[in-house]
Amino acid sequence: MKPLDLMEAARGLTELNPRRPSQANLRRAVSTAYHALFHCLAACAANTLIGRVRDAAWHQTYRARTRQGETRLREQAGTGRVSVGSASFC
Repeated sequence: MKPLDLMEAARGLTELNPRRPSQANLRRAVSTAYHALFHCLAACAANTLIGRVRDAAWHQTYRARTRQGETRLREQAGTGRVSVGSASFC
């Protein structure tokens, strides 16, 4: 997953009709940008825990972070609250 590609896609959605973008395109753009941020944070967490060498341990940690984050977001959906741990990444 390349976050910069996702950000380009989000920007492209907002520029389809620059004078008056549709609500659907704006919602999709925000969702895509959020997805890019999520993957940046997951990669940052893997870098912090394992280091920047993208070996099997790094990929396993990255996948664990993304699965855990997605599960947490699904559990918190509809509550209006999102908890963030006290750990500082990057």
